[in-house]
Amino acid sequence: EMADVFNNLNHSLQFDMARLICREALDNAELFVACSQSMLDRLSVILREVQFGPEEELFQSGDVPEEMYLVVSGQVDKFNIDSSGQETSLGAIKAGGAVGDVSFAFGMKHLYGARANTTAGAVCLRLARNAYLQVLKL
Repeated sequence: EMADVFNNLNHSLQFDMARLICREALDNAELFVACSQSMLDRLSVILREVQFGPEEELFQSGDVPEEMYLVVSGQVDKFNIDSSGQETSLGAIKAGGAVGDVSFAFGMKHLYGARANTTAGAVCLRLARNAYLQVLKL
């Protein structure tokens, strides 16, 4: 519902709202540290909020990245599953961190799986690859 409201706003209002809501997450992401203010503004407009319930999967190891995520609240757990099916925890990404950014940036398969934390879930900002590539063309 909120996405519909946002999409029905004129472009100028969308831009202003996105800068207020999304800019801090971009400013904290290492992948975008060297970007110009103008580029960060354009990226902030294409970010979309996604809520993940506890243990909801963001992606699996070996998936080709179609998006990356900036964690706004909650936590995202990284994991790997070996050939025998044994799962190994690879740590967690907390608010302010990015998930899947390296694979996203280099267009390579994910090296680990990621899921929202067991108890807290996670709220993330999703950056879709196709929208990102369009911004790069500008």
